Amino acid sequence: MSVSRDELGAELPRALMEWASCVAGTLTKVRGAASSSNSPVWELFCRNGSRIFVKVASSEIFHVREVHAYRFAVPALGPLCAPRLMASDPAQLAVLLTAAPGRNVATTRVTMADRVKVHHQAGWLLHALHSSAGVSIGASVDPGGLLRARRRSIEEHLAAAGDLLSPAERELVRRLATLLPLLSSCPVAFIHGDAQERNLLWDAATGSVTLLDFGRAQPALAVDDFVRLATGPWASPAPSSHCVLYWLRAGADATGEAGSACSCRTGRCQRSGLRSSHRRRRRHRSCPHDAEVAKPRGGHVKASS
Repeated sequence: MSVSRDELGAELPRALMEWASCVAGTLTKVRGAASSSNSPVWELFCRNGSRIFVKVASSEIFHVREVHAYRFAVPALGPLCAPRLMASDPAQLAVLLTAAPGRNVATTRVTMADRVKVHHQAGWLLHALHSSAGVSIGASVDPGGLLRARRRSIEEHLAAAGDLLSPAERELVRRLATLLPLLSSCPVAFIHGDAQERNLLWDAATGSVTLLDFGRAQPALAVDDFVRLATGPWASPAPSSHCVLYWLRAGADATGEAGSACSCRTGRCQRSGLRSSHRRRRRHRSCPHDAEVAKPRGGHVKASS
């Protein structure tokens, strides 16, 4: 098969195509599945009618993490709850994955009733990942050290946010940050690392959810998988009950230390989002609409996804 460019205009390297063909057989079509230059993804169509995906990691550490997760942690999620690893190529930082059913939640119109089901199942999947018996965490993570390091990064993120935060909001972030070292007994788990709607597939026909993208999976504080959801889709009043659903499945008390950790980590996640917003606003300073979108409204700071 001769394919020079996919539908997104991103060239599929010949070495990747030859490797995928050796694993999956003759390919009939190649289509871009993700336009991000950091971790490009291509959808490959095989002669036997099946579909597979090739993903190239942006760095060696992300490749190693993803392969490790697929081999040792993802099987705990059960069949069809995540893609399966067919092959990996460290030289090209590439993985070959099976296709999963459903459509991306972040780019698909999903009713509120279905979104409730999505997050209900996502909580179960994250809990299963955290509890995976295939991954040994041991003493590889020092919760206290992680929390102290995050506290030290506060001022850097606040400076990068610029005037996107009011003085009162800055003070709130600093106050929450002072509590971080006190939460060193928070549970450690093997986390997904990028739990958000863009990494969830929803199959309306079967009512099932698939978890994607394990490049940031690693042993860390279990609460980290909760923060992006808490500052994203759960920030609006309607789905907020899923905060509780998640912690019921994780066996934690959302009103206790884990809940406090989420509040503190939420501040850090929001600063990271604001930092990205600040960079975008500087690139498009001539457009007043961008500044309005980036500015927090009603005193509620919301991270970008």
